[in-house]
Amino acid sequence: MGCTGSKQANYVVPPLTNNNKSGTTNTSIPSSTGTSSNSTEASGPREIKKPFALTYELREKLGQGQYAIVHKGIRKSDGMIVAVKCIKKDKLTKEDLEALSVEVKSMEMLRDNPFFVKYYDFFSEKDYFFIVLELISGGELFDRICEKAKYTEREARKVMWMLTSALAYAHGKNIVHRDLKPENILLKSRDDDTSIKLADMGFAKILTGPNQLMSTPCGTPGYVAPEVIGTNPLYGPKCDVWSLGVIFYILLCGYPPFSDDDQNALFKQIRSGRYAMDPAEWSIISDSAKDLVRRILIVDPEKRLSAQEILHHPWMKMDATAIPDVDLSSSVAQLRRYQARRRLKKAINAVRVTVRTRMLFAARAAKAAKERGADENEVEKAFFEAARKAPSTRNAPTDATANSLMASLAASSQTNYQIPPLPAANNVARPGQPQQFKISAIVTPPTQAVEVRGPTMIK
Repeated sequence: MGCTGSKQANYVVPPLTNNNKSGTTNTSIPSSTGTSSNSTEASGPREIKKPFALTYELREKLGQGQYAIVHKGIRKSDGMIVAVKCIKKDKLTKEDLEALSVEVKSMEMLRDNPFFVKYYDFFSEKDYFFIVLELISGGELFDRICEKAKYTEREARKVMWMLTSALAYAHGKNIVHRDLKPENILLKSRDDDTSIKLADMGFAKILTGPNQLMSTPCGTPGYVAPEVIGTNPLYGPKCDVWSLGVIFYILLCGYPPFSDDDQNALFKQIRSGRYAMDPAEWSIISDSAKDLVRRILIVDPEKRLSAQEILHHPWMKMDATAIPDVDLSSSVAQLRRYQARRRLKKAINAVRVTVRTRMLFAARAAKAAKERGADENEVEKAFFEAARKAPSTRNAPTDATANSLMASLAASSQTNYQIPPLPAANNVARPGQPQQFKISAIVTPPTQAVEVRGPTMIK
């Protein structure tokens, strides 16, 4: 949904040092039908944009995801180094195109705020969309904290101020991020600890006004707000504030307030809003900081502070000398363990998705071969050929779907298909990038499994 105006509602954005503007907006936003032109909308005559290849030069690949490849790029006019997200059009559904449209529009609206990854340009060409972005090379904020010899509450306050300022700015423009988490908090470069950048607007929503509510459950387990995963989800911009509160909690103690390997149990914790502050880490944290955490992690969004209200909390406004400068060594040790566990879970989930997807594609191919009247050798060949060629993440099945197809195939065949058994699934990530998902089924009772889908784009 597009933005219908620039109404700032009740948000007052704190003064921020803006980046230099990049001149005339030079973009064409993709529509839900995927059609757009390489031209600039501006007052006066229409200016035709040069093709991507005449404007930028692609260099080495930086990363690859389900739908896109990210390359380092160089702007030919001045040699500026950028990141270019290359998205192949034929892989996108109508839903993907709509999400891409909102992603590009929201990045354009936030381009002058220094705490968001800067958006430069967009191209729609025959086979690809190209999104040109600021190159971010400093890695994740949490990883940088883990490397520090000393980390204090004062430093946590600086981080919290930057993140909250970014959020207040976005909410002032009626943009809701909907997927705040540590992986999306980056640093501009390896040489700078203060240039924090919020990334990945793939789940962003542009509201028509501050009072519009959303109903699509989406986010990341552990960071999603309770109202987003309720029986009848209906939520506003304060869903971002809850996620910010979880991040703030981790910044102070090194581990999340809500944690469970079983997603249903995790969601039950979140909906209850019950968490603890262990004295081992929290005894040296100031009372004012703890008070702010408690005012953010409130289940009722009406009682939860807004981003603007957080900026006016006493802890955010007090003189830095009044904030403890004690080394939070225990919290950093906890954070290192948390990061290690998070990466291990991500790797395990990636393996689970790959195995499950290959089983489904192989079973479908073998079943189709049998229905065509193929003999056992041809069925077996179709099975293993499909398993070999199957994509590793797209359209990953549920355990029940894959196992049902396998059982059906085995019942009518003498062939013993040697496929590794599925690891026990806990509905944490399927399919796409394991660390991020969109909940596409409304959560009803805590015992009901939740269907998930991967993110529209990679970071």
